[in-house]
Amino acid sequence: MGGLVGGFIQIFVYLVVLFAVIMIIYVGLMLVLAQGNKDELIKRKDQLLMLVIGLAIVIGARIIVQVVISTLQSTGTVNPTVITNAQNAAKLQ
Repeated sequence: MGGLVGGFIQIFVYLVVLFAVIMIIYVGLMLVLAQGNKDELIKRKDQLLMLVIGLAIVIGARIIVQVVISTLQSTGTVNPTVITNAQNAAKLQ
């Protein structure tokens, strides 16, 4: 079960990053095509900001999970079997 969930999480993260990159390119193109239209520029800048914030949240969550697992493993606070199971579930090996 953990491997299946970890696989879905990994695929989800890759899809979110791919979608964000495509949308950043699209919004950048729309910024260029706005040609000084103030309302359109504000709208596209807001979209770009939200894309970057969303991408940072997804990547940050992934990094936090990896740091927590590494910290628990290095300090020996948790049984090594639990760490191995967590790594397998999150595919962080």
